[in-house]
Amino acid sequence: MGADKPKQFLRLGRRTVFSRSLSAMCRVEGIAGVVAVAPKEHLKALKQGVRRDDGLQKVRAVVAGGAERSDSVLAGLEAVEGPCDLVAVHDAARPLVKTEDAAKTVRVAARFGAAVLAVPVTDTIKQATDQGFVLNTPDRRRLWAAQTPQCFEYNVLLDAHRAANQEGLTATDDASLVERLGVSVVLVPGDYGNIKITTPMDLERARLILRSRLKEE
Repeated sequence: MGADKPKQFLRLGRRTVFSRSLSAMCRVEGIAGVVAVAPKEHLKALKQGVRRDDGLQKVRAVVAGGAERSDSVLAGLEAVEGPCDLVAVHDAARPLVKTEDAAKTVRVAARFGAAVLAVPVTDTIKQATDQGFVLNTPDRRRLWAAQTPQCFEYNVLLDAHRAANQEGLTATDDASLVERLGVSVVLVPGDYGNIKITTPMDLERARLILRSRLKEE
């Protein structure tokens, strides 16, 4: 991102990207508690930010993540205390998720056991060979781009991550690990504004989306 700090700690409006993502999840009525996972070197700053923010009172713990995304999710899962039926995993780099979409994902998961927020793919997708030639063109009517939150029965997701950890597998999303267990995952239509901030251009786009939403309120 060309900054001296991780993208999650950059400013988006008056709050950091991480704070906006946490706040969105804290506003979901069906979520009782939140575990925040961050790089070890930024734990102190995040804990201070959580204590100062009245909108983050549902945050129960702030724990260190791992080298890979899967390691961080597993650390968060193992930090959950007390009985837990469902767990929703949300990327800190998606600060513009709508609370109503997150809540919808939780409700669907409560009914079916596993649900993922996603949007239909609008571009034509090409699958390529290692040499860069087109292998095939999947029917985009069946293609969806996965977002977060992704919500699952707690024990199912914990088993999926522990199994992957033992096998040395990593994954870009949680649903793919749950799918390996033979669990059916429901796609929940989301919003194209729920972008993942990866590049400086993404951050500028997020700022434009945020300004547009504030004008609509």
